[in-house]
Amino acid sequence: MKIRVSQPKGAAFTLIEMMIVVAVIGLLSAIAIPSFAHSRDSARLNAIYNNLRLVEAAKEQWALENNLTTGAPVSSVSTLSLYFRGGQFQNVVGETYVPNAIGTTAVAELPAGTPLGPFGPGAAIPAP
Repeated sequence: MKIRVSQPKGAAFTLIEMMIVVAVIGLLSAIAIPSFAHSRDSARLNAIYNNLRLVEAAKEQWALENNLTTGAPVSSVSTLSLYFRGGQFQNVVGETYVPNAIGTTAVAELPAGTPLGPFGPGAAIPAP
């Protein structure tokens, strides 16, 4: 004995209904994607600011332990590696950290092709 299931007439979606669904999904994604990109840039910029705070704290600690005063040069971030957990910190977008002299704020230089938030490609982001 075979049971035949038949669909009532008009049970499928019409072309108009499908177009409305696609339009609504497109509208929602048009709203969400720029917001996601802004949130991502904001998080990256906050991570760079946090790394700059680490560099500034390491500079102060290094200067205190070596009896250095304001204006003493810091050759590179690798000089300060003993003062970072694990000896290093994570780069966010391939930026380069320049510690500058004691008493002068450190900066993070962005790569040539990478803009981030209000900073253009190759810009120097100062420590907060």
